[in-house]
Amino acid sequence: MHHDDERPTRSVWKWFWAWQDEQEEAWLRDMAHQGWHLRTVGVPGCYGFERGAPRDVVYRLDFKLGKGDWEAYRQLFADCGWDYVGRLGGWIYFRKEAVYGQPDEIFTDAATKARKYESVMFVLALALMWFSIFFGIPKQIGGTFATVLAVVQGTLALVVVYALVNLLMRVRTLRRRL
Repeated sequence: MHHDDERPTRSVWKWFWAWQDEQEEAWLRDMAHQGWHLRTVGVPGCYGFERGAPRDVVYRLDFKLGKGDWEAYRQLFADCGWDYVGRLGGWIYFRKEAVYGQPDEIFTDAATKARKYESVMFVLALALMWFSIFFGIPKQIGGTFATVLAVVQGTLALVVVYALVNLLMRVRTLRRRL
């Protein structure tokens, strides 16, 4: 039987909200310091790691809606030394070896960072609109299932509102730096 740290791969469940991307990046860097390097991102909160030598690796996340010119987008990051790791919805994961004295940010100004969070807010606002459009469906169905569905919809709507408020506060903090 193998001890968990001896296995070549490992899955870890850890939740981060959209406005906690800097904490997520720091956690991924800490995992690399321990010799666990991000291999996959799949279901939200589920990370796949592979065992390797401990290294100082910087991780950065971007948020991009749609496909657009995907190859040019990835090439832009590659030209700046960033390796593409994976994508989860609109979140894109990049990494590179940390080099003392060299910049390790993909966004160098507060306005660009704010626009990233505003894109996330746009997606969440669409989700909230979807919840409001379909909120009347349980009433039409009736019964216990309808009650359960209404509770689930209401809970998800509250989670989206919570996320929107926190993202708005993050954007306002960044905009004040301008």
